[in-house]
Amino acid sequence: MQIKAQAQPHTSADPAVAAIIQVVSPVVDAAGLYLEKIAVTGPKHQRVVTLSLDLPDGDADLGSAQLEEVSRAIGAALDASDPVPGAYTLEISTLGAEHELTNLRLARRALGKDVEVRIGGQVRTGILTDVTETGLSVNDDGDVTVYPFEDIESVRTVILFGKPRGSQHKGRKNK
Repeated sequence: MQIKAQAQPHTSADPAVAAIIQVVSPVVDAAGLYLEKIAVTGPKHQRVVTLSLDLPDGDADLGSAQLEEVSRAIGAALDASDPVPGAYTLEISTLGAEHELTNLRLARRALGKDVEVRIGGQVRTGILTDVTETGLSVNDDGDVTVYPFEDIESVRTVILFGKPRGSQHKGRKNK
């Protein structure tokens, strides 16, 4: 798996995305948050601007009150500078409870959470207990396994329903 040491700085060849980044980055930084993802989708007359925000570090979750406050500030900044031609819908959220861990910052933020590791065509689940520059450790019912990044096909946070934390299972959530 190509887990990056750091999240990549936000750059884009799309002029709309580049303009949005320029407008929202100072607002997000001032709120003490991290701009994780940005996407502009849809046709010109029905565009959707999606921003995913996160805390820069630690294991706390981004609360709805803080997200609501920064959403208002982002909306005001976008309205004032109007970087997106025409009408658009603005969606601002967190990455959610289940998301890919694509860089060390995200992996470190997931310490203590349930994760799903795909390795060798198999799925392993457990509690993420350690992240280093070369891999991560997962506790599965008391057995800690170290997975080197080069062997991992994917890793993501998950919510396990109906299973004790750290139990290994073959698939994802029971539905």
